Amino acid sequence: QTKFWGEEQILHASNAQSGDFFGWSAAVSGSTILIGAWAENGGEGDPLYSAGAAYIFQPNPDSEEWREVQILRASDAQERDQFGYWVALDGDTLLIDAYPEDGGQGDPILNAGAAYIFQPDESGAAWVESQILRASDPQPWDEFAFSVAIQGDVVACAAFQEDGGPGDPLPDSGAVYIYQAPPAISSDFTFIPIMTKSQDFLVPR
Repeated sequence: QTKFWGEEQILHASNAQSGDFFGWSAAVSGSTILIGAWAENGGEGDPLYSAGAAYIFQPNPDSEEWREVQILRASDAQERDQFGYWVALDGDTLLIDAYPEDGGQGDPILNAGAAYIFQPDESGAAWVESQILRASDPQPWDEFAFSVAIQGDVVACAAFQEDGGPGDPLPDSGAVYIYQAPPAISSDFTFIPIMTKSQDFLVPR
């Protein structure tokens, strides 16, 4: 049966400022909406230019309106990381990219890219960063996690400027990195072999 959607509400960030680009990306799963604002400048006082942020909205239990319940930022936030350029979620697990991130502490690899997993804390009252994902073979300008997706226990992070593997035989040919969290064993996502357009991926069952 065909469905028709009507506008219910307009969402804005609680700390909205000019140029934050709130709403550049958005995703929804169940009763949770995740919205990226990659140009947000690190919170009050704008300490980190374009560090980025993501916003969680859930229904207000006392009304039918959506309300902002939490602002997320990377634990290792730095200027121009653009955390929140793309967002994805499945159930209570949130996936947020920072494709210009520079390879971790000390910025050893320019624009290598990273993705951040957030999951509920033990109380279930807030989301906490549980893991940072990076490519197993990071290189400058691969821009790992330029786009991201999550379904169940599987995460996919694209690196469209990856150069074809060892030796960089194919400039900007691109790659997708697959991570999997073993059900009922661990909530951490583990890298499994790289995926290119010529390979099929089957999720182990």
